[in-house]
This record gives sequence, structure tokens and C-alpha cells, in this order.
Amino acid sequence: MGLQAGPAEAAAVIHADYTRWWAVCRRLSSAAREQRAIPEAVVEYLDLFREEPREMIGAALETIDHGLALGEDVQRASHLRRTLLMKHGLDHTPSPPGRSSAAEADVLALVESRVRSRSLGGGRTPALWTRAIDAVDGMTLQYPDEPPQTAMTSYDYLGLLGHPAIDEAARAAIEKYGTGGHGTAAAAASLTSHRRLEERLAAFTGHQGAILLPSGFQTNATAIPALVGKGDWIFSDDLNHASIVAGCSIASARGAHVRTFRHNDPAHVRSLLSEAPDDVVKLVVCDAVFSADGDLLDLPAFDEACREHRAVLYLDEAHSLGVLGATGQGLHEHFGVARSPLGLTMATLSKTVPSAGGFLAGPASLTRLLRLAAPGHVFSAALPAMACGAAIAALDVIDQALSTFAAAFREE
Repeated sequence: MGLQAGPAEAAAVIHADYTRWWAVCRRLSSAAREQRAIPEAVVEYLDLFREEPREMIGAALETIDHGLALGEDVQRASHLRRTLLMKHGLDHTPSPPGRSSAAEADVLALVESRVRSRSLGGGRTPALWTRAIDAVDGMTLQYPDEPPQTAMTSYDYLGLLGHPAIDEAARAAIEKYGTGGHGTAAAAASLTSHRRLEERLAAFTGHQGAILLPSGFQTNATAIPALVGKGDWIFSDDLNHASIVAGCSIASARGAHVRTFRHNDPAHVRSLLSEAPDDVVKLVVCDAVFSADGDLLDLPAFDEACREHRAVLYLDEAHSLGVLGATGQGLHEHFGVARSPLGLTMATLSKTVPSAGGFLAGPASLTRLLRLAAPGHVFSAALPAMACGAAIAALDVIDQALSTFAAAFREE
């Protein structure tokens, strides 16, 4: 097979140090990739350890999983799993606590292979994803037993996390309503704090009404498919956020036509809009600030295209609310573009606003209808009052700070 490490070497490494043995297995898998012989090599090596097979089964199965990540056939790998377990008399024995049977291991391997294929980390778990932050002070993070580190990936764009007025508002809401969400908003769990926050968000974004949802991701995933029906058309930027893609996928499964246009290309979206019939809903969905690249949507051109083709512009302002524009109202204020009466604004309450949740703002008649049409609003628990209290206080702080800044800027 052309492998550089033999059974004796692998045996010594296994007994000395499992971590080093795993590194050897990775080298073996790399050398054997063309022969697709990784699991056979593991079975061969495991023959050396008949006296203590249970200690080595887990390591061998992990190596087979690594073979799957390199393109190993799932059905073939499952067969090798059974062969490996049968060699050591473990095929039909009861599973020890916390350990799967052979049949269960086969099913789990199949499910894990599906998850691995969709994993952003390729099946890996980098330390950045698994470490837990022990303390936060602005952009400084403290991990247990590590020196302080500066975070460059924070959502706390205005440094409002830990602001005393915001924290006090959250505490006051807890004292009045407790910590939970009390149930779904559609089942008598809408609090006065929910209504106050929706009114503030509508006013802040320049719309008539707004509806709260449990998260920004859920807002896009549940609102987009609720806005269109079978035969309607959705136009989505090629670099839109995953939550928008999820919403478009659900809408497509229900019969909507989804067209993806080249990133930030108004000419392309115009071309696609011209293909849609006149008597359908045409929804153009775009990020205002594209989170991965950091560029801004060409709003003036997209607004013109939507008005020209009687399309609804759905704008995700998750990364622009409170940041762009003289008073933080987002992309329209930044470009000086008047909002269309048909326009919709979505944003989160977990970035510039240091709380939790998401919302969609637009015509009051439409947001009222969405209360009983958007599954994420009907079937999910309402936001806890403390999140609403914190968000309202944050909007107050942003209003005051940015208004003061804008006045000082005009004087200069």
C-alpha cells in the first residue's frame, strides 16, 4: 500500500500516546487516500490489541470517520465498522454506558457523515468555537487560564454592551415580568414591553409598524416565505446571509420561484425582474451591509429598479442599524434615499442594540397580518421582557448619542 508506518510502529505509538497515534493515523490516511485503504489499515492494526480492544475501538472508529471525510464510501465504511467490531467479539454484546452498539454506531456514522458534509469547519472543531469566555470588558475577552485577548469579531459595534442604563432597564423588566417569555406572542403572551419596542423600532426605521421575532435568523427564515406564495418570485443577492438563503429555500419548497443575481449588480436584478409576470409578488432581498465582505448595497440603484418593476425591497439591516446614517437609521439615511411605501426593513437586536431577537418593519397592515402568518412568531416563545427593556433603553442611548454627535458635526 505504500504506507510509511507499519503495525509495530502504530502499536508503540498507541500505547505511548493516543494523541500521537491519531497523528500517525492522519498520515496513514493521507498516504492511503488514493488506495482508499484507511479502514483496512485500522482493522489490521487493531488485530495487535486483542487483549484490550475496547480501549482502541473508539480511536479506530474515529479514524474510519476521518476516511469518510476524505471521501470514503459510507456503505463500505459501515461494513468495515461491523467487521472491526466482530473481530473483537463486540458486534452483538450489550453496549456499556455511554457507548453505542454496532448497529447504532452504523446509523450514527451515517448521520455524522451528513452533518460533516455541511459543517463550516469541515468536521473540525477549532478552539475558537469550543473555548468559553469567562469575562468580557469591551473588546477584551478573558478565557480561563489564558491572558486577556482583544476580540475583533464582536457585534458590539457601538460599545453599548454593559452600558449602565441598558443593564438597569433589563433589571427593571425582570422585576416586573420575570425572566421568561411567558409563551408565544400569538397565545396571549404579548406584553406592553413588546408593543413599546415594536413602536420604537417602527419609528426608528421610518416605517408604520414592526413585528418582533426570537432571533434575526428566524426573522428571515420565517418572514420571507410568509411574504410570498406559489408562483411568486424572489430575487436574492449571491452573497446574502445564510438566514436569507434559508428563507428563500423554504419559499422555493412551497412553490415560489427564486432567482439569485450577481452580487450587488442592479443591472442583473433588473434583467431578472423583467422576466417575472406583472401579476405576482416580486420580492428583492438584500443585505444592507454584507457581513463577510463589508461592502454596502448600491441602494439608490436597487431602489430605482424595484420602483420601476413594482417590486418589494426587503432590506436586511443587521449590520447597519444604529451604525449608518447621521442618526443611525441605516442605509436609506446613509444614501439619502426616501423609503418606498412598499419597503421592508429587517434587523437584529443583538448587534448595535446589545439585546436579543429580531424584527421586521414595514406597512402596519402587513406587519399585523404577519403576527398570525409567520410561523416563527406564532409557534415560538415571545422575547423575554428583559430583552425588550434592554433594547428600548439601547435605542434611547443611540438616539441621544447620535443626535448629539450630528448636532456637533453640523456646528463644525
